[in-house]
Amino acid sequence: MILRRSPRSLLLSTPRPLVALAAPLLAACLVGACGKARDASDENHDEFSGETRDTEIKHEPCDPKGKTAKTLKAEDRLDKTAPYVTHVFDGGREICSFSDINGDGQIDLWTYFDESGARPRRHEAAYGIAKNVTEIGVYKDGQLDVVARDTTNGNRLDTWDHYVNGKIVSRERDKNGDGRLDEWWTFEQGSDQATIIQADPRTGKPDPASALKVEVGFVAGAASSTAPTKTPPKPTSAPAASSAAPASSAAPSASAKPAAKVTP
Repeated sequence: MILRRSPRSLLLSTPRPLVALAAPLLAACLVGACGKARDASDENHDEFSGETRDTEIKHEPCDPKGKTAKTLKAEDRLDKTAPYVTHVFDGGREICSFSDINGDGQIDLWTYFDESGARPRRHEAAYGIAKNVTEIGVYKDGQLDVVARDTTNGNRLDTWDHYVNGKIVSRERDKNGDGRLDEWWTFEQGSDQATIIQADPRTGKPDPASALKVEVGFVAGAASSTAPTKTPPKPTSAPAASSAAPASSAAPSASAKPAAKVTP
């Protein structure tokens, strides 16, 4: 004959010291404390509440097909690949232009005009050797408003410069390519000083305690930035005033993707 004992009888027959030890453990499990150990850092963890930016470089076509196109080319008998600019018209209104401003046979600059056909609304520039777009400028009422740049040749935007009346006033940066802003610059007008603030690693918001004042190597507001001209001059390099961050806050290296050749 087999005797079956109920769970209650088993508990009653357990030695009292074990019962005393098991009771608190059982109670803790009932409230969920016997799950995964809680990391002490969880108590101080905050959800990301900072700002994000679209880092994708989106080229806007300037296609002369089906439109009126006029090309002006510099005359240089010693150079077969002289600089040129092609203006694209829809009826009598210029809608965009594209240029080879250094005579290397590749397009360096695209300019797009608003409904008036006279004021720029956007420009794109390719300053790198690969000739992929590395800069996108957006205009408001014909004045430069925001310039987004790829300063690491990573084929993604990482720096956003903000302008007022053609003068740079602030900068936002995504230093690690995750689409989240992690650095802010404020340029002091009339001086060569700027204040840099880093993001709080927990929240992604600006951390005032990280403020650092640096010299940027140019006087902010000393000269206004002008819109791309319809026949742009031949530059020797990308704009130095605000095309890349100073060495004191250099962008981290990034694995550059193969650059696709951009067509008009």
